[in-house]
Order: sequence, then C-alpha cells, then structure tokens
Amino acid sequence: AKAKVTDCTLNVGAGDEGIDTNDDADISGVTITGSSGIGVYVECCVIVTIVDSNFMTLTNAIYNADGEVTVKNSVIDGCGSAVPGTGTSSAIYSDGDLYMVNNTIQNSSAANYAIYLDSGHASIHFNSILNNTKNIWAEDGMQFCENNWWGTADGPAPGSAIGADSIMPYL
Repeated sequence: AKAKVTDCTLNVGAGDEGIDTNDDADISGVTITGSSGIGVYVECCVIVTIVDSNFMTLTNAIYNADGEVTVKNSVIDGCGSAVPGTGTSSAIYSDGDLYMVNNTIQNSSAANYAIYLDSGHASIHFNSILNNTKNIWAEDGMQFCENNWWGTADGPAPGSAIGADSIMPYL
C-alpha cells in the first residue's frame, strides 16, 4: 500500500527521522524542521515522491538508502551537518535513484556537500542550487545535473561540483 503524508509540520530531534518510509509514499505540502535529524529516510527498494515541501536546518533533508526518490517544487534550506563527515552528513544523501526538478537547495552547511550521490542514477534539472560552499559530489552511477541555476551564469564555483557526468549547460 502507498502511504500518503500531506499538509503537516514536523519538528525532528537529534537522531530522529520525520518520516521513515519502508513502503512506497507520496509526500506533499510537508514542512520538516529541526536542529538535526533526518527529514525523510527512504528505505531500500521503495518509491517516494516529495512535492511542494520544505526542509530546514536538518542534518539530512533526504536520506535515500537505495530507493527511488523524486523531489519537485520543494525547498531545502540550511541543511547538512556542521561537522565535517562523509557523504551521509550532506543535506541530501542518495545511495539509490534520485530525480530532482524545480527545487531550491540553498545555504547548506559549509562542512559537507548540499547533494551527495553515492551511487545509483541521478537526474537533477531546473533547480536553484545556491549559497552552498560545496554543491554536488558524485561517486558512482550515472549523474546528470544540467540546466540548474548556481547563483551565477558562470555555473558552480570551481571544485564545488565534483564527479557528475554532466553539469552543463547552466541556467
């Protein structure tokens, strides 16, 4: 059965998860905040769609543990651990398939990447990815991150987008 989470606000504490999906889920109109914790944790082999949602000041807005995640028209602001760490400390961590369109990913912790793609496929297009010291890190898989706005027409700052198969053209 597909779970539906709509139009609610969650405050996540340290070590907690706002939404832990072990079944397919549609999430829309949700605001998740906290001083740490995970906004949406996606278990292996499930399909999760997140639309029109806001994630603020979390360790991970989205943690994809080998599922398929689509994020549309959402805002991820001020997320990522302030302590330097592995990719799992990033605002968005994905070890599965990730599709992002028309989102704003901004003001991530300078210690970690805004988006960390560990493996799987990623299609990240038409987003505003700005005010992040480190934007994207891509390990393995096919990652396409074209047609994004990086806060400047020159694209991401040198060294802030590493390993993606394609990040050009920029918006």
